[in-house]
Amino acid sequence: MRLLRMPVLGALAGLALIAPTQVRAQEKIDLEGAISAVNGTRIELFGGIVSFEARGAKIETDDENFTNVSDLKIGTVVEVEAVASLDGSIQATLIEVSDEKDAGPEVGGVIGTVDTAAQTFTIGPLTIAWDGQTKFKDLPRPQAGQLVEAAVQVSGGRLLATTVEREEARE
Repeated sequence: MRLLRMPVLGALAGLALIAPTQVRAQEKIDLEGAISAVNGTRIELFGGIVSFEARGAKIETDDENFTNVSDLKIGTVVEVEAVASLDGSIQATLIEVSDEKDAGPEVGGVIGTVDTAAQTFTIGPLTIAWDGQTKFKDLPRPQAGQLVEAAVQVSGGRLLATTVEREEARE
């Protein structure tokens, strides 16, 4: 735990103990997959398990047919850079239309919590499960604070990691 100075009611100041994972107000996460639903500027991936707001996100593509969020359609494969807020909402900052139609779904970011009994870990507001078939690369098991990329599949209405790989620190 780190000791942080936090302002309290104007001129008053107090000291509080805060765990490092509670300090971040927003957390960067990466998503990759085919769009499963579009409703205005709200986009869903992974069969609706993940939903994010795309209003204001930059769109990048080699195809002139995709110039704004309204051009994105069901089945379009996207790579999304986003921030997750403490309230569980996800806001896309960049949506890149992928020309790789066979790219598998992925979630990337810093592991927040790990429940070894339930075999789950979180990245932002997303809970990702693992099982005996999950392959771990460059890490023996998930640990809070690790930056990872997880190849996922939808299984039983949840995200199940098929591969979890440790990533290098972000810029």
